[in-house]
Amino acid sequence: MRAGNAARTRSLGRAICRVRRGSRGLRSRFSGLPDVRYEEDSHWVAGDTGISQWTLRGTTKAHERIEVRGCDFFTFRGGKIVKKDSYWNIREPLGAPIGPAG
Repeated sequence: MRAGNAARTRSLGRAICRVRRGSRGLRSRFSGLPDVRYEEDSHWVAGDTGISQWTLRGTTKAHERIEVRGCDFFTFRGGKIVKKDSYWNIREPLGAPIGPAG
């Protein structure tokens, strides 16, 4: 990987984090997951294409644990994201509800 690509990879990671943390629409999407978090993430850039791979984990308000493995494909033009495709693989529930029995 050339030095320029390494810098773009770090930049992509920061941009994705800003999008995930800063978007009101995205926050509302996960309002039912008070402890939602992204883990096991990695990011690559090759030319005008970027890939972000991640695992989303959280607990619903009904105390059910969820786990989603996903990836985002980005197309860059002029230093901006011009296209983003996301793919999610929602894994089966991770077991019985946690917390107080309801």
